[in-house]
Amino acid sequence: DAFRYAFGDSAVGPASYSAFLSIFSAAGCISDDLLDGAAENGIETGKSLFYYANILLGNQGDSKGIALFNHLKAVESRMSPDDPRKPDLRAAVDGLRSIYDLSQSARNAIIKAPANKVRTVVAMENWWGPNRQKVSWREILTGHRSVVINLGTSEDGMVLGEEQKSEVASILMFALEHAI
Repeated sequence: DAFRYAFGDSAVGPASYSAFLSIFSAAGCISDDLLDGAAENGIETGKSLFYYANILLGNQGDSKGIALFNHLKAVESRMSPDDPRKPDLRAAVDGLRSIYDLSQSARNAIIKAPANKVRTVVAMENWWGPNRQKVSWREILTGHRSVVINLGTSEDGMVLGEEQKSEVASILMFALEHAI
């Protein structure tokens, strides 16, 4: 829904919306420890959920998306039944099956629109990356904190373009509205 908020209601149509949810549900489950052994397929650790969604959406090539899907399936199958992450990872893998059990051309048809949206956001990986200091909206709201959100030059010197600023601001405002 954040992408609909940022890009408009028609940005992600009904056919792609389900795929979009499956991709982001899976990307949200990914942590560095689940990626042990994935580097051989060029999948990096320490990245944001947008990075992993970008891979699953085929923006780094279909074979890399398939490799990440297969890796997640293998991790889930080896995971202890007592691992508290297992139900979420199982649901994520099941959701990805609706995309990755399709032919490449059928998969491309449903992920094309979301892939284009994520491509622009993942270009700002340093903004979303897990190593960037962050405070949640919940912490801000419950702690009655005053904050400044800098959409200008980042610590590493990156300057967002006007379109990127608008997209980041929209995603942040959606998250704030959701937190309220």
